[in-house]
Amino acid sequence: MFGLKKRILIAFLLCLCTSLTVSAQSDRGTITGIVTDSTGAVLPKASVSATNTSKGIVSKTVTNEDGNYTIPLLPAGTYLVKIELSGFRTYIREGITVQVAQTARLDVTLQIGEVSETVEVTADASILRTESAELSTSITPEKLSALPVDFSGAMRNPMSFLRLVPGASVSRDQSWPVTSQNGLQSFSEEIRIDGASSTNPTPGVFNEAQPSVDAIQEINIQTSNFNAEYGQAGGAIMNMTLKSGTNQLHGTTYEYLRNEFFNAKNKDLPETDPKTKLRRQEFGGTVGWPLLIPKLYNGHNKTFWFTSYEQFYTRDNQ
Repeated sequence: MFGLKKRILIAFLLCLCTSLTVSAQSDRGTITGIVTDSTGAVLPKASVSATNTSKGIVSKTVTNEDGNYTIPLLPAGTYLVKIELSGFRTYIREGITVQVAQTARLDVTLQIGEVSETVEVTADASILRTESAELSTSITPEKLSALPVDFSGAMRNPMSFLRLVPGASVSRDQSWPVTSQNGLQSFSEEIRIDGASSTNPTPGVFNEAQPSVDAIQEINIQTSNFNAEYGQAGGAIMNMTLKSGTNQLHGTTYEYLRNEFFNAKNKDLPETDPKTKLRRQEFGGTVGWPLLIPKLYNGHNKTFWFTSYEQFYTRDNQ
């Protein structure tokens, strides 16, 4: 009886994770390329695998009759690619960066030898956009964590990163950023979070339900020539992918503070006038780990969870 309950629980968890994965596709990346030998002849039926280095999840495929391979629907992150074929040395490439809604192309030439012999490359693969003419800008995790985000009116808003996109205009209306791309009407962009549409034409609504900046893994903004699947968008497609748990426990804590004590006085006001009251505080944290149920389920390399918390206070008028 206990064994049946255990199997039902595991099946439920796997179905839940599968449904979440299937519903979030448009923010995924792809690794593609062609496999040849030293003479330039294509090599069909070569085994190709891509391993997410932080989660240990492996995606596999084989080359077709033309030597081409494609591994789609990969979450943004860093991957290790391994290619094997009988009669050739095993090829391993580390540090393949897959970005949101982008394609990393990796063409490989296998060397004759035993499969047990390995050719290992540790350089990053450049992203070649030969399959699409779209124009886009990626806001990488390094930029998300290093660049300051204004929260003078409300909590930090990921829409502020649109200032990094060529042709974008970002201004502030009350407490939320007003955006425009390539001179088009404001609020004409499509916003997607993990592949699901989060667009609302009412200004400020996204601000009320936005993800924490610390919970975002990467943002990709497509501004021109994007695919027909985004036909409802006018100005731009803003694709956000959220962080996920990994095989290692990881998380962050943060606090942002504004107070008139740290501000200089307005030189145009009398010396006796007090500083304008300005008291705003934003704090929170994130944490992620594999799903572990003692004696029932070990999610390492398979199932992960991630959560974040954020709170904002303003006391300007108190």
